[in-house]
Amino acid sequence: MYAIIKTSGKQYKIEVGTVFDVDRVAANVGDVIDLKDSILMTSDNGTVNIGEPTVAGTVKLEVKEHFRGTKLIVVDPRMSESARMADLHIANRPGSDALMLRGLITLILRRGWAAKAYCKKYV
Repeated sequence: MYAIIKTSGKQYKIEVGTVFDVDRVAANVGDVIDLKDSILMTSDNGTVNIGEPTVAGTVKLEVKEHFRGTKLIVVDPRMSESARMADLHIANRPGSDALMLRGLITLILRRGWAAKAYCKKYV
């Protein structure tokens, strides 16, 4: 048996015992979350139930750990497809890319975030 659920704006295919990452859940480690009205489809022994828009029922999820994942930051004057998917969209002025890049490089060097061995070898 498996189900397709929607949470945090994303869809997941889950089965009993599945471990997966979910964005921004306001719960503590060990808490059990009841997701109501979030089951989009279920399948059990060949029987498929598709919701209109959801299937009745509740999914219980246990929070195993919290972590900080990578973030996608897009710098683009337009609201492009990648900007819509980004965690942060910076709509800079057209033609200001070089100035912004110089500022980022300065920040990286001043804070000591540069991978010095890599830069020495490849830059």
